[in-house]
Amino acid sequence: MLIVFLILLCLVLWTSIYALYFRKEITAWLVNRFEKDKPRASDEPPEPIRYKPRPEEKVDG
Repeated sequence: MLIVFLILLCLVLWTSIYALYFRKEITAWLVNRFEKDKPRASDEPPEPIRYKPRPEEKVDG
């Protein structure tokens, strides 16, 4: 039982040391991951997605 306790204590300590050392990088990643994206600043609407090439365009290959 003591060994299990020591293993868990070691894991908690190493995780906390890692989190404290890299807290700025972790915070920046979390903000980038979960923050809402800002809308485009363009006045024009975005171009629609085209799944087929336009008839006047030629595709090499």
